[in-house]
Amino acid sequence: MTNGRTRDAVGRIDIVSCGTGFPSDTAILALLEGADAVYGSRSLMALCPVPVKSTRTIGSGVRKAAEEAFALAREGKRIVVLASGDALYHGLGAALRKPGDNLAYHPGITAFQALFCRLGLPWQDARLFCVHSGGGLPSRGIAEAPLSVTYAGSRYPAHAIARAVLGAHPASARRAAIIAERIGSDDERILSGTLG
Repeated sequence: MTNGRTRDAVGRIDIVSCGTGFPSDTAILALLEGADAVYGSRSLMALCPVPVKSTRTIGSGVRKAAEEAFALAREGKRIVVLASGDALYHGLGAALRKPGDNLAYHPGITAFQALFCRLGLPWQDARLFCVHSGGGLPSRGIAEAPLSVTYAGSRYPAHAIARAVLGAHPASARRAAIIAERIGSDDERILSGTLG
């Protein structure tokens, strides 16, 4: 023990994937209560159900916030970073990964998992795509996968993805399609129809 903490927890950064909602298990809540600083977006901080010593908002300056978190951790501080979605799937966790630093990842239910549970469909054969953060739109890959799931975003909303897939593969017009919005929130919405 060091200062009332287990040795392996000193200077550690815990990255909590908030998935489709804020985690409510007691281990995560205890982690938050014991943290010297908690980093996260304004929206995630607003959902935090326990009082924390110090909060730091992560906005557009992700790199700067990450450097600060690492510096505090190296001083022996316990840091928690709240990540929306899955931190290691096109998320904040990749930006924080540095060799030699003491990181612990805590998974959350992803939108993909939650959606397939809502639909009651197995998804072991699904091909996952993400156009949330920009980059190219893999319309042919989406069209050719037997079951494809795509995280959309402001650059490529659902209708733009459908239009691109139909452009690459017009025969997909009758293929079943589902749009899910705000999974896990009070205003969750799931629409189904055809890709056309």
